[in-house]
Amino acid sequence: MSFDFVPRKLSKLKRTDDQRTANSASIDARDGPSSSVEASTSNITGKDTVTSSQSALPKPNKLVEKYLEDREYAALLWLSLSDHAIWINSDLRQSMDTSEDDFIPFSHLIEFSPILASLTPRPSETVLVRSIRAHASQLLEVRMTVSEPDRNAWFRSSRDVHVGGYAVRRVGWDSVLSRIRTCTTIQWEKHSVYIENIPQSFRTEPSICLFLEDVLPTDSPPLVQSITFPRHRDDNPDSHPPPKCKGFAFVVFTHVTDAHRLCEEWPWDLRRRPDRRPTATKDVTHVCEDAELSGFRCILKKRWDEMKAEYLAYQKKLLMLATSSDNQDASPSISMPFRHSQDPPNDFKATNAQRFIPTPTKPPPPLPPPLPRHQSYPQDCLIFVKGIHPETNKTALRSLFSAALSDTGGIDYVDFTKGLDSCYLRLATPQHAQTLITHFTSHTIAQVDGLDDTGSNPGSRRPIEVELVQGKREEIYWGKVPEKIRKQAVDRAQSSPLDVKMMDTDEVVSKPKRKRRKHE
Repeated sequence: MSFDFVPRKLSKLKRTDDQRTANSASIDARDGPSSSVEASTSNITGKDTVTSSQSALPKPNKLVEKYLEDREYAALLWLSLSDHAIWINSDLRQSMDTSEDDFIPFSHLIEFSPILASLTPRPSETVLVRSIRAHASQLLEVRMTVSEPDRNAWFRSSRDVHVGGYAVRRVGWDSVLSRIRTCTTIQWEKHSVYIENIPQSFRTEPSICLFLEDVLPTDSPPLVQSITFPRHRDDNPDSHPPPKCKGFAFVVFTHVTDAHRLCEEWPWDLRRRPDRRPTATKDVTHVCEDAELSGFRCILKKRWDEMKAEYLAYQKKLLMLATSSDNQDASPSISMPFRHSQDPPNDFKATNAQRFIPTPTKPPPPLPPPLPRHQSYPQDCLIFVKGIHPETNKTALRSLFSAALSDTGGIDYVDFTKGLDSCYLRLATPQHAQTLITHFTSHTIAQVDGLDDTGSNPGSRRPIEVELVQGKREEIYWGKVPEKIRKQAVDRAQSSPLDVKMMDTDEVVSKPKRKRRKHE
C-alpha cells in the first residue's frame, strides 16, 4: 500500500511581531500580572531618568571661548601696573599712594585701567590672582583683603561698596615710585618703537607682549612697558571705544638697549634682515617664521616722526602742484591769428608737424635669465598684495589682476583668506610678476566692495599695493606648499609667457568631447 507524497516546508517560520506580542502576553499571564507591571514601571523610570540626567547637564557657555589664558591675563596686569602706566595715569598713582600698604583692590584697578576695563567678559579675581602667581610673581604681589561688614552693602550693589576680595601692588614700590618721579616724555620717546606687519594671530595687547618676548628674548624682564594702537585713517575719529590693532602699534620698552636691538634684528628695510638660526624651542621658531612671512619690521619712534614729517611735506608739495596745474587748465584760451575757413600759415604747419612727431620709445628691459633646474621653487614669482577688500573672493581677485596681464594664464594661484585685507599671488613666470608690479605702480586703484573685479578711483580708500616677495620670506612661503605643486610652478616659470599661454590653449583643445549616451 502506497501513500501519496505530501510536500511540506520543514524550515521554521519567522515569528512576526504579533506572534511575539502574543507569546509575551501568554508568558505574562502564566507568571502573573506583577512582572508586566514591573517591566512597564522600569521602562518608564528609565526614560524619566535619562530625561532628568540630560536636563541636569550644564548648558555650554558661549563666553568660555572668549576668556584669555593665564599668561595673557598676567601680561595685561603688568601693562596696567607698569612704570609707564603709573607715570601717565595720575589717578592710579594717587590711589596707590593713599591706599593701605600701597595695595590697590582689583575692583579699583579695573576702573582706572582702560586695558582691563575693555575686557569682555570680565575675568574673576581668582583667575587674575592665579595668573599673577603663575607668571608674574617676581613683578606683582597679591594679598587677600577682608573688610568689616558694612550696612551699605545690604542696600547697594557690590560695585559701589568694596566688601573684600584681593588687592595687588608692585614689588619694590619705593624704588618704583622714585623712578617714576624722574621720568620725562623725552625719556619715554627714546624707549619707543613703531612696529608694523604684525602677524594676524598676534594682534591684541597681551598677544603682542608675548610675541615680542618670543622674537626678542631678554634676561632682564619685563620687556614691554606700554602698547598703543594708533588710529587708522579709515577709523572714525569720534568713536569712543579704543582703536583695534590694524597690524601696527607703538611699543615702549623698559630698556633703550632692547628697543635698539629689536630694530637691528627686525629692521625696517627687509633686505637688511639678518639670517636666523632655529631656536631650541619649536614654538619660538614657529613665531619667528610667522613674523618673517608677514614682513614684520620695526623702526625707532624718532625716525618714524622724521619720516612722517617728510611724507607730509611731500604731500603738501604734490597738492600745490595739482592746484597750480588746475589753474593753468582753467585759464582762457588764446584766439588763433587766422580764420577757420582759411588754411593756417606755413610756419604754423611746420611748428605743429614738429610738435606731433612721435618720440622714439625706450626699448623694453631685458628679460631675466631662466631658472636653473635644480631649484625647488620658482624665484621672483610671488607677490604680496595689500589694500584689498576683506569681503572679496578669489574669483574677483583673479579677474582684477588678470586685467593687468592681458591673459588669464599669468596668475597661477590666488592665496587669499576671507576677512583679511591682504593676499599672495603666485605668478606663472617672473615676467608676469614684473608686468603686474609695473602696472600697479603706475595705476592707483582700489576695491570699492567685495565684488569689484575691475577696480576704481581710490578716493579716501586705501589703494592696492603690490610687493615682490624675495629672500627668506619667499623661501618660507614655498616651504609650506606641497612638493608636487612646487615642481609644476618651477616648470611653468622656466617657460616664456607665450609658452604658458600656449600650454593653457593646448589644455583646452586637447580635452576630449563628452560622448552623448544613446538611450535604447
